[in-house]
This record gives sequence, C-alpha cells and structure tokens, in this order.
Amino acid sequence: MTPAILSGQDIHFSQYTYSPLTLNPALTCAYKDLQVTLQFKDQWRMVSAYRTAAVTFEMKGNQMPWLKVEKMTSIYKKKLARGLAFGLHVFSDKAGDGNMAQTQGNFSLAYHALLNQNHTLSAGLMGGFVQRSISPDGLRFNNQYTGGIYNPAILPGENFINQTYVYGDYSAGLLWSYGEGSRYLTANDQRHINAGVSVAHINNPPQSFLGNTEARLYRKWTAHAGSLLGISNTKYS
Repeated sequence: MTPAILSGQDIHFSQYTYSPLTLNPALTCAYKDLQVTLQFKDQWRMVSAYRTAAVTFEMKGNQMPWLKVEKMTSIYKKKLARGLAFGLHVFSDKAGDGNMAQTQGNFSLAYHALLNQNHTLSAGLMGGFVQRSISPDGLRFNNQYTGGIYNPAILPGENFINQTYVYGDYSAGLLWSYGEGSRYLTANDQRHINAGVSVAHINNPPQSFLGNTEARLYRKWTAHAGSLLGISNTKYS
C-alpha cells in the first residue's frame, strides 16, 4: 500500500451562486431583499453515493432611504443597500451503504455598510449545530471475506463508539461590492464587481465515529470574485 495525503471537502453544489451561505456568510441578502432557495442533488445513485438537499431563507432588515442632492437642483431617493440581514440554512446529506448522514442547521447574520454610492462592504457570521450518524450494519470489511466470499458471521473488528454525535460549527466572512448603472429590457449598462474571503469551521470541531478526539475538521479558507459587465446600449453583457 502506498501512503497518500487525503483532503476532505464540505457539501457543494454546482450552482454555487444559488447557495451563497455555503460560500460566504457575508453574502446573506447582499443583493436581494428577500430570497428563498431550494436545492437537491442525487449523485451516483447506482452505488448509493451521495444525496444532498438544502433550503435557505434570507431576509434583509428595514432600509432607510438615501438622499443625494446634485448641484442643488435635483434630489435623488434611493434605498440604501445597508443594514442587517438574517439567514437560515438547513441541509441534509447521506452517502454510501453505511448511510453516513450529516444534518446541519445554520443561522447567519450580516451587516452591509454603504461606503458611498457605488461601494459596499459586508461582514457576516454564521453558526449552528451539526449531527452526524452512521449505520455500520451496511458496511463490509476486508477481514469478513474468506476465499473472496463475504461472510457476515465474521466480526469486522471495528468499534464504532459514536454512531451519532453532535457538534457546533462556526464561520465568518468579508465581502466588497461595486455597482453602477442599470439593466433594462432594451439595454444593459450595469457594471458589477465583487470579491470576498471567508473561513469555515473556525472552531476545528471533532470528526470521529471511533472516539478519536484528535481527528478534527480543518478550517476551510475560501476566496472568490465575480463580475457582470454590461455593454452599453446593447442587450449583452
């Protein structure tokens, strides 16, 4: 056997733009006043691999109107993209013949500060509880095979002390956003750029069904950026 370094990963969706709280808690209602998202992924069904479902609810608090006086002749009123935002993210993941399951509920809190008419700085925190479980009866081990034939009467020799355990999980993030212009049915003059950084599993929670307190979930650092650049006086971007 050749030793190797293995790295685990969190649940993820290919449509990550519709799962903002798994990317950065500072994205909580960063660009929406109210948002509800439902997601489901059934991957490699023939080998009972992964089945993941998630629901996210986000809501922004009351926003005060922003006033701008231009050359003392015009007054513009605009809703401020600032203030508190709240989010709730719940997901369930199940994998393999051992039905290794993870159910997690997170509450997120973000504050969006308007630096000026075009720039916004956001900070977010997220925390919750995770339950992990496993069903060893569905697992088969090498020592249970005799002459290539599986014998369920042979004990696997594995001692699953914790078939279910619960732990807390916490994350934080920052987000910078820049936006100007507008989008219309006949033209797309909007320019929007954002960049952020987040860290998950700040508390390094333990991860073991065998009672090993040294096995912990590493912190996960994420850097992300995106842009939407409209071509003036066209329908394209």
